[in-house]
Amino acid sequence: MNIKKFYTFILLSLPLLASAQSTAPGPDRSYFADFASEKAVLIMRDSSGSESRVTVQKIEVANSIPTLTLQTADGGEIQLPITGDSMRLYFAYDANNTRRAKDASMDGNYDTAIGYMRKDVYLSLPLLVVPEVNLPSIHSNVINFLDFLVQANRIEEANAIFSSLNYAQLKPQFTLIALNFVETLNENSRFDDAIKLLSKLDFSGEKVILIPSLMDILDTLRNNGKIKEVNNWYIKLQKMPDNPLKDKATLWAIYCDIAMGNLVSARVYAASLEQADRKSEVFSLSKMIGGMISMAEKNYKDSLDKFSEGVVYGNTTDSWMPELMFNTGLSYKALEKPEVSNVIFKEIELFYPNSIYASRAKAQIVKIPPKDEKADGKSN
Repeated sequence: MNIKKFYTFILLSLPLLASAQSTAPGPDRSYFADFASEKAVLIMRDSSGSESRVTVQKIEVANSIPTLTLQTADGGEIQLPITGDSMRLYFAYDANNTRRAKDASMDGNYDTAIGYMRKDVYLSLPLLVVPEVNLPSIHSNVINFLDFLVQANRIEEANAIFSSLNYAQLKPQFTLIALNFVETLNENSRFDDAIKLLSKLDFSGEKVILIPSLMDILDTLRNNGKIKEVNNWYIKLQKMPDNPLKDKATLWAIYCDIAMGNLVSARVYAASLEQADRKSEVFSLSKMIGGMISMAEKNYKDSLDKFSEGVVYGNTTDSWMPELMFNTGLSYKALEKPEVSNVIFKEIELFYPNSIYASRAKAQIVKIPPKDEKADGKSN
C-alpha cells in the first residue's frame, strides 16, 4: 500500500477538555516527567474521508529521515518514514485552549497562556524531528511557547526544554530564541547554565547571521570572568569560513590569551596588529589588545600610546570602549598622573554607568591633595 497516495495524516493530541487544562502558574520546573507516559495520536484519513486512530509509539531518525512507528486501534503497527515534502501532518489543537492561550498572551498573561499550551507542547516536542514543511504547526507553536516561558521568566522549565533540543536540525528561529534565553540566564547570573546551553547551539549555514548576537553574549560572559569558556568559542569562530566577524573573534582570542597569562602566544598574534587599518571597525580593539600586552610587560608609556590611539579612532558605542578607557586610566595612574586618570575614571562612571567597569573605575579614583598642601609637603 502506498501510504502517501491513499492517506492524509492529521496529528492530534489526546483529547483535552478546556475545563481540565491547568492554567495555574505552578512551580517553575521541568514538566517532562508529567507527560512522559502520554503519546500523541494521529488521525489517518483516507481518500474516501473515513478516519482511523493511531498512536505514535516511537520516533527514530536515520540518515536525517524520521520514521514514525504507529499503533492502530486493533493493535497492529505501521512504520511511516517521512520523505519528501508532499506529506503534510497537522496538529489539531484544542480550539478553546488555543483561543484562550492567544487571548492571555495578547494581554501579557504569559503564565496563563503557558498553562493552556503546556500539554500540547510537551506531546509535540518529540515530533520536532519531523521537518517543518511536513509539520508546520508544531514548530511555530513550540517557538511561541518557548517565547512565553522566557517572557514569564520561567527559567527552570525553559532551560529544560532548550537544553533538550537538537538545534542543528531546527530552523534559525529556535537558535535565535535560545540566544534570547541565554541573555536571560546571564541577567540572572546563571553563567554556567548559559555556557552549557551555548555549547548545544549551531551557527552553520543560514544561522551564521546570528553570530553578532552570539558575540554580544560572549562579551557578557567574558566580562564576568568566563575567559576560558569564551575563548573556546572565539577559536571555533575563527575557523568558520562564512563568519562575518572572524577578525573580531581572532582579536578576542588574543585578549583571552593575555587574560590567561599566555603572553608568548599573544605576542605571536599581536605582531599582525601593527598593520591594522585605522578605518577598520576593530582597529580600536586591536589597539586595546596591543596595549594590554605592553601593560602586562609594565611598559606603561607604550600601553598608553596604544590605548590613546584606540580611544581616538574608536566609537563610544564599541562594546570594549569602557574597558579601553579603564586601561587608559590605569596607564596614566601607573605613570603617576592621577589627575588625568581620575578624570578618565569619572568619565567611565558618567558615560557607562551600567558597565562593570563603572564600579571598577570608581574604586581606582584617588584623593589628590591641593597644590599648596603638596608644596608644604615638599618644603618639610
